[in-house]
Amino acid sequence: MDKSHTLIQALCWRAAYNDGYATWVVDKAFMTQPQLVTTDASSYADGVLTFFNKGRGIADCISGEERVWDGKTFVQSLKYSTGDCREIAPGGAWMLPTFVSQVIPKQQKDADNNALKALYNAVLKEQKANPELDLNNIAEQFPLSGNVSHFTLTYADDSLVSTTKPSADISDDEWQAFLQSDISADSENGKVSFTLVDLDGDGKRDLIIDSYVGGTGLFSYTGILKRSDDAFAAVNSDDSGNGDDFDAGVPGALYSLNGRGANQWSHWVRINGQVYALWYNGQFGEDNLYLLRPFGPSGSTPAVTIRYRYTLNDIRSPEKDQPLTPALNEREKSDLLKSLEVMQSNLLKDKPQSDNDAPICPIPPGTSSDDAENYYSGVASNYIYENRGIYPGLAEPINVLSAPSLATTAPIVTASMRKSRSARRAMTKTLLATTRFLDYAALSR
Repeated sequence: MDKSHTLIQALCWRAAYNDGYATWVVDKAFMTQPQLVTTDASSYADGVLTFFNKGRGIADCISGEERVWDGKTFVQSLKYSTGDCREIAPGGAWMLPTFVSQVIPKQQKDADNNALKALYNAVLKEQKANPELDLNNIAEQFPLSGNVSHFTLTYADDSLVSTTKPSADISDDEWQAFLQSDISADSENGKVSFTLVDLDGDGKRDLIIDSYVGGTGLFSYTGILKRSDDAFAAVNSDDSGNGDDFDAGVPGALYSLNGRGANQWSHWVRINGQVYALWYNGQFGEDNLYLLRPFGPSGSTPAVTIRYRYTLNDIRSPEKDQPLTPALNEREKSDLLKSLEVMQSNLLKDKPQSDNDAPICPIPPGTSSDDAENYYSGVASNYIYENRGIYPGLAEPINVLSAPSLATTAPIVTASMRKSRSARRAMTKTLLATTRFLDYAALSR
């Protein structure tokens, strides 16, 4: 079950419709007495004990439970029942599942932490080889190996234009499961791309859906569906497309990419045998790499954050060979660069959301109450530009040529940086490179 514990199971009893397994936990070296956990488990896999019981009465009834290994004991995470085998009364006898807790199995935690360490080391390796740190190269260290098939289909009015199997790499069983699932996705051009690959190691190939949805943000969405006996289905009901708040363009939505106004990309990778979506979101002075585990709990996500500090040393016009507007003398340039240096210590993203009690700049006498609000948060921004920090500057934005301290070539950074806000349903996030688990739910937007 983990580095220190082993689970033993044996068939304990058998009755109509049901089997019961006895399970014990023992240290990996088998040096201590095994501790009995239960005598009526139905199965065990990947840190989860499953209990299932079917009864017969006037109507069939079932009950079930899941318990997750947290490193010390099995913690109940799910419980459900259809009632007491009485008649099917008006409104139905079914009682909805009760999610008791959101527990990540110890085995999965260990695997994700090891993957996080591997990602961290890959960032350090890339930094040594390429000081400018092209993080796209990180994915090349973890190729998506295995049996992978790609195909693209055309949709018209949410229906497939053709139901002919598009590739010989797809088995007849997989294609029938695909058709049985009645999958559709939003697409600006009618094209939807699919990938068949085993995402969770159960021996069945699951389905990845990629679709360009468009819109003002030029969004692309990626969803994942798990293979069941005869279909592909979303594991997280919130992303199934049935909810009132569902705004993704694909079923089983996992993440999105904002093509306008954000600095985002993604790759599918395999680290230590586990498949992850490597999702990147960059903003001024910070890069974030997330490992999204398919079908895993959304309570936390492994992430590596890289923070940069820029050495600002020159000022020039954004237009080639044109003078600065307004013109600046050497003292003004020096003062501006010093102000920009101060700005890097006062980035808005590092300030608490409640840190708005005092205005950024003194409010001139006679300013209306509506205009006075601007002195607390700066000039209003649109999706092209976003305020990155607070500094005493000029009335007009000035382009600044800057060089990261770890780079050999200086990229352009402007006083009004291009926006890098996270896309809908995606996530946003000190020194190179810290690692941590992030609260996915709290950061989802």
